[in-house]
Amino acid sequence: MGRTYFLPWPISANARMGVVNGRQILTTMARKWYAHAAEELMVQRPKAVKGPVEIDIKLVPPNKRRFDIDNKAKTTLDALVKSLIIEDDDCSIVKKLTLSLDGVRDKPGAYVTVSPKATEKGV
Repeated sequence: MGRTYFLPWPISANARMGVVNGRQILTTMARKWYAHAAEELMVQRPKAVKGPVEIDIKLVPPNKRRFDIDNKAKTTLDALVKSLIIEDDDCSIVKKLTLSLDGVRDKPGAYVTVSPKATEKGV
């Protein structure tokens, strides 16, 4: 069984990086969002999950505007790594990723469930 965490509405992966003097850097918007996400997670007292994980992200949009659902996954996973909840967001750690829309919650944002991946015996 995993633990569920709340994150503020994720910024788009397209808004994460900017170019200054030929170098890619995090945008001001991204820095602010990651700081806000870290504060939200700190209050929830997250527990680190070592090894492979399965992640379920349920998005509750703040409005009816259209968006690319996959662009929300990158910033959400990066926040989990930066907050040391998961070791990394590559395929050696994240074995399953589920993204869905969930309009039944009161507070817009991302509800992220992190579960340890059950080991397969005999494989």
